[in-house]
Amino acid sequence: MRDGDLVFVADSHLEGGDEAEVRRFLRFLEARRRDTAVLYLVGDIFKIWLGSEKFTMDHQRPVVDALASLRRDGVRLVMVEGNREFFLGRFEGSAFDRVESRVASEVFAGLRFHVSHGDLLNTRDWPYRIFRRVTKSRPVWWLFNLLPGGAGVRFAERLEARLKTANLRHKRSFPAEQALAYGRRFVEEGYDVGVIGHLHVERVMEVGPESGPRRRLYVLPGWIETHRFLRFAPDGSVSYETFADAPEAGVRATERRPGPTT
Repeated sequence: MRDGDLVFVADSHLEGGDEAEVRRFLRFLEARRRDTAVLYLVGDIFKIWLGSEKFTMDHQRPVVDALASLRRDGVRLVMVEGNREFFLGRFEGSAFDRVESRVASEVFAGLRFHVSHGDLLNTRDWPYRIFRRVTKSRPVWWLFNLLPGGAGVRFAERLEARLKTANLRHKRSFPAEQALAYGRRFVEEGYDVGVIGHLHVERVMEVGPESGPRRRLYVLPGWIETHRFLRFAPDGSVSYETFADAPEAGVRATERRPGPTT
């Protein structure tokens, strides 16, 4: 593995109508060529991303090409699907070294990482859990692929919009209880660090069994709102950082600001 850091980014929600954001994300990817050994995309990179060539949209192609270029340059790339990605396995071996539908494991700087998008964190959100199980099933995907490209994308966007409206009550507060329970589970399974996205809140939580070792769960800020990401260096240092190209950042790319710990 090449020298460099382990970097996590999530929830950029890129869409065709916002070319400036797509270009900014491309510049973020290009910057990773200089300092990153492993890059994790922890879900919801596009507003909708369907893993079939006929559903690929124009604004997605340069991002996929940039990821493939990074991979050829030696950066190891892992995609953890979120609620806006569907069956991206065809990108393994080109844009990504691995695509995981739910959970990824990583070993870096002597630590074991448990990485998931976080959309299944709230066990009380049954409407979404049912929606996810149905839409990510292979029979539904087979039927979906019978649609023409444009019709399939429009249908997926309508489903996403309907779900977003229906589940607002599950998104009004940070699910601290569920996050702690999730932390206890991954610590009991032998992991040292947990990383999730989806919640669009930057946070660091001390987790683990009351009488056992305490570990940390890092919640990724939403790139779409903050242009921030999470970095682990080989020496063990950790930082949330703002991409300096973001117009509201006004800081250097090396600025490091810890998130709140709960």
